Amino acid sequence: FLGKSNGEDVTVELFHMLIAGQTNLSGKTTTILSLMPEAIKQGYTIIAFDTKPTVRELTGFRDIPICYRATTDPLVLIGLLEGIFRRRLSPYYATLGRLTERASSIDDVIRNAQVMEDKAKSGFIKDACYSLRDLLQRLRRELEGLDLTESLTLIPNTVNVMPINKLSTEAQQLVIKTAFEQLLKHFNTKTIAIIDESWRFLPEGYSSACKRAIQDVITQGAKTKLFVWLATQFLAPTEKDALKGMPIKILGRQDHDTEITHTLDLIPGGKSKFKSQDIMTLKRGEFIYVPIEGEVKKVYVTPPWEREQVLTPVIEPVDEWTEEELKKAHRKLDELEARM
Repeated sequence: FLGKSNGEDVTVELFHMLIAGQTNLSGKTTTILSLMPEAIKQGYTIIAFDTKPTVRELTGFRDIPICYRATTDPLVLIGLLEGIFRRRLSPYYATLGRLTERASSIDDVIRNAQVMEDKAKSGFIKDACYSLRDLLQRLRRELEGLDLTESLTLIPNTVNVMPINKLSTEAQQLVIKTAFEQLLKHFNTKTIAIIDESWRFLPEGYSSACKRAIQDVITQGAKTKLFVWLATQFLAPTEKDALKGMPIKILGRQDHDTEITHTLDLIPGGKSKFKSQDIMTLKRGEFIYVPIEGEVKKVYVTPPWEREQVLTPVIEPVDEWTEEELKKAHRKLDELEARM
């Protein structure tokens, strides 16, 4: 159940999905919170990455350990550099790829970058080696201070939140890369991965450390019902190949000309059915819903507090329950059952 359109119920198929719109003015997070219990009800397991650096958004769910596996893959390291320079570095791939030759650790890559920086005649190669060396040293210090795990752990049929909002964008990319690779290998059945601020992880025109891993899940995961939900306030700088892989689109308010144009481009026959003013005047909770099949509709997404199905809050286990604690837990469960 998604919401209402002209008083009629609208349902959405569980699949790869894009949710777009202006932050604080469209209701993207509320839409995600509304749809998560619907997915849980159908037997799905959810992993959501809390990525906004300013504040935790997904609270009240079960936090899981941050997973990170160090890599010397040249494609990943080039992705980190492209994220810094914000452009493709394909002409330099062969040269920079040598930084990982015979490298078995990040320390080896850092040493190789120092050697290449000292020998390079090209100013750009010198800058790239310095940038990569400095970035890897900072990421190593940043990640060493955390309680990390190399293996992704998910609790089935519930919402698992990985809180990475305090990490830098580059560190978040490495964590998401690790998680998505393990999703495809070990959690590829009836699982949904949710990424907010997805423009930071799937940039248009250049790479990132996690771009390939996310694309692999989008292109390979649907057969086993491993789906990706992308949420973004910016469509223009988001990788268009990833957006093409999102057959379901829930498109909210935009008021910038470029973002309005990209929104209309995602709607079949959009410019003949909707005008710029229609996109600019969408209220919070109102979206243009593009289904896999069928009619495009303007929908009001029913928020969590107006739904019968709600997510059960996390009750942390304790070693021993007192009689009063047991009574309190049973009362809480009785209340939840009554609400459902």
